[in-house]
Amino acid sequence: MYVAGISYEKEDGECAHPTCKEKINWKKHDKPPSGWAHVVFNRYSKKGGYSQSTFVVCPQHTVGFGDRTPSLRKRATNLIRTVIESPFQGNIEANLRYLRAAMADAFRRQEAPYASHALYTQPGVLDDTKPEERALGMEAGFLWAEAAQKITVYTDLGVSPGMERGIEQHREQGKVIEHRKLSGWFDLRNR
Repeated sequence: MYVAGISYEKEDGECAHPTCKEKINWKKHDKPPSGWAHVVFNRYSKKGGYSQSTFVVCPQHTVGFGDRTPSLRKRATNLIRTVIESPFQGNIEANLRYLRAAMADAFRRQEAPYASHALYTQPGVLDDTKPEERALGMEAGFLWAEAAQKITVYTDLGVSPGMERGIEQHREQGKVIEHRKLSGWFDLRNR
């Protein structure tokens, strides 16, 4: 069972992030070592019951946990830079809603998402319906992608020709490419 990216199946001393294998010599109620966050969840049942779960989170996954002090900026450097590939042309309004859901998903996964197709197509920047401006926007996006640690392709709406071109370019750059689907994203389309 997961809440906010926390795995309740982790043992004492294991980082609570679902995919992390980091482990320290730590027992509940001990102060974790420097850089590790101590996270406590209070859970209440509908019948009035109460339980408390205590976890530790390693320095790599502490973004979004613990206090909101200036140290959060330092922890944010552990985010993974990822370029989002998702459809844009066609039903632009629906595609942008989907992109926002994809970006939110990336943040939940401790990633720093970047989506040039949402940025460069803002009014007054580039016109995606003009081939030369669309090409310029795609080339600028590819340039920024060189700084990315990975590429994430969200495929619930299929893979558009623009996405195919992006995937090909990213492969040539030797980037890690991950394909994802969003569960329940259709609920977002009606909001």
